[in-house]
Amino acid sequence: MRDKPKTAFATAATLIWRESDLFIRVRMGLALACALASAALLGLSPLLLKLLVDRFATDPAQAAAASTLWLLAAYVLSQALSRSLGELRWFSHGAAEQRLVRHISTHLFEHLLALPLRIQRQRQSGSMVQILANGVMGLRTLLSHLSLTLVPVVIEFTTIAVVLIQFGRADFLPIFAVSMVLYVLAFRVSVRGITGPSRAVSSAQVESSAVLQDLLSNGETLKSFNAEPYAQARFGSRLQKTENDWRMFYRNRARGGLLVASVFILSLATTVLFAARLVANGGMSVGDFVLVSAYMLQVVRPLEMIGFAMRDIGQALANLELMAGLLNLPREVDHAEDKEEGGHYAHAMPFVRSIERKAGELVFDDVTFRYEAEREPALRNLSFTVRAGGTVGIVGTTGSGKSSITRLLLRLYDPDQGRILLDDVDLRALPLKRLRDRIAIVPQDAGLFNETIGKNILLRQGNSDFGALEHAAKLARIHDLIGTLPEGFDTVIGERGVKLSGGERQRVAIARAALKHPSLFVFDEATSALDATTEREVLNQLRTVAMGTTSLIIAHRLSAVTEADQILVLENGSVVERGTHTSLLRDNGRYAELWEAQQKSPRGSGGPVAA
Repeated sequence: MRDKPKTAFATAATLIWRESDLFIRVRMGLALACALASAALLGLSPLLLKLLVDRFATDPAQAAAASTLWLLAAYVLSQALSRSLGELRWFSHGAAEQRLVRHISTHLFEHLLALPLRIQRQRQSGSMVQILANGVMGLRTLLSHLSLTLVPVVIEFTTIAVVLIQFGRADFLPIFAVSMVLYVLAFRVSVRGITGPSRAVSSAQVESSAVLQDLLSNGETLKSFNAEPYAQARFGSRLQKTENDWRMFYRNRARGGLLVASVFILSLATTVLFAARLVANGGMSVGDFVLVSAYMLQVVRPLEMIGFAMRDIGQALANLELMAGLLNLPREVDHAEDKEEGGHYAHAMPFVRSIERKAGELVFDDVTFRYEAEREPALRNLSFTVRAGGTVGIVGTTGSGKSSITRLLLRLYDPDQGRILLDDVDLRALPLKRLRDRIAIVPQDAGLFNETIGKNILLRQGNSDFGALEHAAKLARIHDLIGTLPEGFDTVIGERGVKLSGGERQRVAIARAALKHPSLFVFDEATSALDATTEREVLNQLRTVAMGTTSLIIAHRLSAVTEADQILVLENGSVVERGTHTSLLRDNGRYAELWEAQQKSPRGSGGPVAA
């Protein structure tokens, strides 16, 4: 049974506790101890000042006495220690906080990667990045105020109350108590006033980041259509909304600040007037006047610190709410891992920890799949077999369901009906990582990163064997090109591989797939974006790399599948024809129509194009 979604505060508390190692806990403990000691010293400093003032007022000649010098030294030392401990507190807290932020950011990123593809595609990457950035900032604010503001202030209040009682000035405690209540009420009004605007600001920042990401990722399109004014207007409108939300936030914050300042003025005025009257009537010494006045200022400072902390925490929780929403999203379901950990899933099946790594047999058995419940199925009762070491081609027009097959193979989605078997094992019975290790995809978009060409080939495989890397590059016919690059395998190829041509990017994808030594190769529109000459070269490389390994070729262009052992023609998610290239042409059916149409295209002499 799925757990109930956690609140923002519960999510933050769980994250902080779970991601704290010994280093973090020791440093946080040291920071808290320093904060407590500093608060106690701040509470005692006015007492030492009172004693000095009383001594000077009673007998100025005592200023040079040894006991007076000791009091002076104690006063100075208390101030020095308080400030020194404050700096040590921030150093210790900062070191712990940075490590905690690293741990939490790593966890958040891992969670995003673990979200099902269905959820990832529903959300803009820019918005998720901003949500996590705001969430981490909120965590830092929450942690800082909880450990360095709220707890030390309690200690300071306690010290002040004890000193006032011990020195017979308990008559000021009601004034301090009323002031505290008024401060709490004022800050409560202030926090309420900024809660809504805080949420609005957080959402506006997320939306602006998402729009910026969307526009920058389509820079080429904007330039091609001279659409920069559209981009500027769209981003500008988002910035305008963000500015308006911030203005509302600051307006409400200023109102709350004025209310708090009014409480401060009233409290200070009441205290000093009452104290001055007592001094005039001989009811208290000048030193006592200094003591209570200093304590009023000292009470106000931590009260304001708490108020500001509550206000900041309110804004932090607004940021954390969005992050908690992401963290409460369900992660990708791995039935095999669930079984391994003693869990349960709806359709029980034998758990297989691993299967022999070989060129395996692939079976689609009566598979039906739809992306959304209300949509028509992308695949309908699909059944076919790819024998071990064999090759099957899957062709069809756009929207026929070809790409859905790849997503089901990788278990980015699961079928609504039927099953998919690899070497007689249901894919849902294999741990996701082991399943995906056995399948190598060469997609239409190579999916390259702004990294070195060597790391783009290795990707997550962690293979440090340079010989294996070179061998994969040679199989993909990209080794000679790498030899001409200024830094060889260490050459950075730019965002999405922009420093490489289309054919070169595909060869990197082929080398990456070859390095896995998979049981199944899937070539998903691997040549559809290439010109005819490059397509022929890449097809030859694909055949070389996949020789002897089970292969599934999904293509628009029929030239990619002419040598397949069997070809399936899809329409509306169903197989309407199957056979070899020769037999399908002889049958003069749908495949023959596609072939003839592609042959008549402008590229017919070099290689067919999609219908």
